Amino acid sequence: MKLLHEDLKQEIVFKEGHINVWVIESKALLNRFVRELMSQFDEHEGGFVLYDGRELLRIKDTVNIITDYFSISPNNKKMKGKIIKILEEIAEGEMLCATQELKSRIQQYLEFLIERTDLNLEYDNAFSVNGLLKLLDVRAEENYGNLLENICAYLKLTVSLLPDQLFVFVNLKQYLDASDIDALYKFVEYEKINVLLIENIITERRDNEKYLILDRDFCVI
Repeated sequence: MKLLHEDLKQEIVFKEGHINVWVIESKALLNRFVRELMSQFDEHEGGFVLYDGRELLRIKDTVNIITDYFSISPNNKKMKGKIIKILEEIAEGEMLCATQELKSRIQQYLEFLIERTDLNLEYDNAFSVNGLLKLLDVRAEENYGNLLENICAYLKLTVSLLPDQLFVFVNLKQYLDASDIDALYKFVEYEKINVLLIENIITERRDNEKYLILDRDFCVI
């Protein structure tokens, strides 16, 4: 997988065994590139291109941009939709008999309720498993003790549901200490997850980090 931008001469290549760190020394440039990437995630025009060696990848479908580390959640609309789709396929496949029995019991229960009123009531007797799962608010667990655990759980769940993902962390090193960064690197290397850190300053450099530095004069170092 490669990430390119029309204004940069150097591409960012994602390979096993190293972590890409893009240092943008100018805060104005950092804001510009992050905003542009987020804009392309919302399907607007921009200069970023993501390529997997065979074809161009849609940034909306592939890139996960994390800027708010206090609101990381796997329960966004796309993820919850994927979870419900997986459960729905199971319910209407290998669990079809149990699903039909459950629907019958729910309909019977509603009939019992209606019979005990003096009201002329009706209901949709063709309700779907999808609607039932949404009603029950089926979602991923989020009870984790610290930021590192939350990030790792978010990464693992996302890649298990959506293949070929790229996770872009903005100024992550400002929120995790050195030991947590090392632990995160071990985790993403073991799970073979594509990660890009966009940072504003150079901190302690590690052997498995591959740096792309854009200085204040827009020169790539």
